[in-house]
Order: sequence, then structure tokens, then C-alpha cells
Amino acid sequence: MSMRPCSGFTLIEMMIAVALSTMIVYVAMAGFRVASQSTTMANRMSLENALMRAGYQVAVEEADFWQSYDDPDVAGSTPLRAFDDRAGWRRGMPFTPFDASAFPRGGTPGGDNERGWDPEFQWPANDSRTWFHGNLVEQVWNTKHVFGHYELFAHAKTNPRLDRVFDGGVAFAGTGAVRPTHTWMCNQLEGLKNALGYYGVCEYMPANAIYGVVGDPGGDNIFGTGDDTDQRMQPEWCSPEGSGGGVQWRFANDDGGTQWARGLYRHTRDSTFPLIPVSQWTAARTDRFSPEERVKHQYRSWATNRVGSAAGTDGIKDLLAKAMLVRPLLGRPGPAHWPEVSIGVMRFLSNCRYVTLCKVRWVSALTGQQAELSFSLLATSLRGARQQRAPGGGWAVPGGPTLDRP
Repeated sequence: MSMRPCSGFTLIEMMIAVALSTMIVYVAMAGFRVASQSTTMANRMSLENALMRAGYQVAVEEADFWQSYDDPDVAGSTPLRAFDDRAGWRRGMPFTPFDASAFPRGGTPGGDNERGWDPEFQWPANDSRTWFHGNLVEQVWNTKHVFGHYELFAHAKTNPRLDRVFDGGVAFAGTGAVRPTHTWMCNQLEGLKNALGYYGVCEYMPANAIYGVVGDPGGDNIFGTGDDTDQRMQPEWCSPEGSGGGVQWRFANDDGGTQWARGLYRHTRDSTFPLIPVSQWTAARTDRFSPEERVKHQYRSWATNRVGSAAGTDGIKDLLAKAMLVRPLLGRPGPAHWPEVSIGVMRFLSNCRYVTLCKVRWVSALTGQQAELSFSLLATSLRGARQQRAPGGGWAVPGGPTLDRP
């Protein structure tokens, strides 16, 4: 019986086979891991993109409805409707209703003695009430009336006292002897300013308005000067006050000693008028401000267009801390692997431009890397937002009362 050799693997062949098999398994596992990581990355990017889109939509909605500033749907979320009626203050905030305390209606409709806000009036250019009847080069503290006594034509008071003599000029009799022809425009400026603040009065006035009032009815409060002379421009509109830099507690800025009535561009070329919210979502925690501070911050500007002033502690840094609302997109923390997304909104007037600045910021939960999308929008104006709201709470209905028409 012959013996036939059996076929099989040699040791070398087995070692090669095991090595090749191991390599194939490793490649397969690596491919699976890469595919799994790619899927995870795609899902994470999809989630991030979805949250970014949601953040953008929230920012657009906020630009239209102003709910971070005044939320009619939530009780206690309308802090900018206050009006401080105490002696020495008598100032309101951007969402203060035009009611009998803030901006009372009176006088003859369409007449120069009319007072208060008429939402139907369109400010026609041929209405002499709307004109500025003053001297554009007349300064607050250096009034000499070399071009005449313009207080005869327009004034904040109906019976001013015009008996003061300037450098040998003409003195008039006491109170009531001369009655100015036009008092409507000065009182519109004063009424809008006192009810809404500086941002509000700028938005409500026509684009070509001249900001200046003859007489100083604000001289008896903390925003005035105590110099209640009836024969010069009111300092709050024309003469700056503050410690320099970014601190400017009057309408006028402190650039170049310009103390006369000016248009909107000249007032905002070196200054920014923001709308200061009362919210826990500001870096300065403006919700902790006292009632006086909440009102007072609506009556100042920030020097932002000059390097030295803008870089100071009262410049852009302070402005952003008080005016920029930054709140999380989600009302509660999401899963740990989700990116952290926040929405920022800031409204301000600078260089004669009304800006609604929006920011969508997200932070990677894995790497901590931050990214931000910053953009501005054509948004609802303050006046439009006020007309969306009913004075007693809730949203306004067509033909119903609004903050402009209580």
C-alpha cells in the first residue's frame, strides 16, 4: 500500500494568511470608524446649521417685534413704558404711552397752540408750524442777538419774559407783552423728548428737522441747568454736559464747542444714541438699575467716533455693555454635545443711520471654538413697534388704541 502526501498549509503560509486577514479586518474597522465619524460629523454640522438658522430667524423676529424690549405677552416684561412724574424728573422711556401724564393732548387741532401727539398729522412742508423759526448760528451761552430777537417768532412758552438786554440791544416789556407767533414746534420737540428719550425723539421727528428750542423749560430738572432764561437756546438741545470722553448727558455732543441748533447728522456724526433696554441679558445687567437710572440712560449719548473717547471706559465698551442684548437661543440647556447658540440685538442711531445690529454666536461643545455671524436688518421702527402694542397690555388690534393713540 503506497502512502500519498496530504496537502496543507505550511507555517509560513499560515502566518501570511493571518497577517492578511488581520489587515483586512483592520481596514474594514477603520473604514467603519471613518464612516461612523463622518456620519457623526455630518449630524453635528446639520444640527449646528439648524441652530444657526433658528438663531437667524429669532433675530429677524426680534427685529420685527421688539419683544426683548417690550413683550406684551408676558406680564412684567414692559419696563420701558414707565414715566417718572416726580418733580425734577418728568421723563419717560421709549415705550411710554402718549397719555395725559406723558404727552397730553390739548389746544386747537391744527392750530399753533395744539399740544400732544396727533398720529394722523403728516407734517406737510407747507405748514409753517413745522418750520424752524430760529437763528442757526445763535449760541446758547454767547447770545448777543446781533441778527435780531428770534424768540419773537418761535418759543417754548406762550408768555415768555423778554425783558433782558444783550449788549445794548432792545429790551421788551415783562411777561406777556410780546407773544411769540409759533410755539407748536418747540413743544413738539420738548414733548417727544420728555416722553420717549433721545432715541425716540430723533425717530419721530422728520429727517430734516432742526433740533433746537428757544427758552429753557427744562431748567427746573436735573437735565437742565437752572438758568431758565427765556431769551436763549435751551442748553439741553445745544450745549453738551459731561466729563468728556464718552460721558455726554445732554442731546448735544461736546465736539468743537458747537453750541447752536443743528440737524440730525451733525448731532450724530461723533455720537451714538442707543436704545437702552432694561434686561438681565445685558452685560451691565440693566434690569438692576434704579428707576432713576433706567430713565436717565435714555437721555444721553456716547462718543464713539473719536478714537480717544471711544476707547475709554465710558465709550464703546460701556455702550455695548448697556445696549447689547445677548440671550441664549434655547430657554434651557440642551444636550451636552449641542453647540451653545446665543442671539444678540442692539438698536442705535449713529451718523444719521438707524441700525438694528444682530449677532448669532455659536460655541462648539467639543472644541470650544467660537464663531459669530453679524448682520444688520431693515427692521420695524420704534414708532412701528409702539403701534403694534395696546397701552393696557397685549397686542394692538386694527383701529384700536396703541401706545401712540391711548
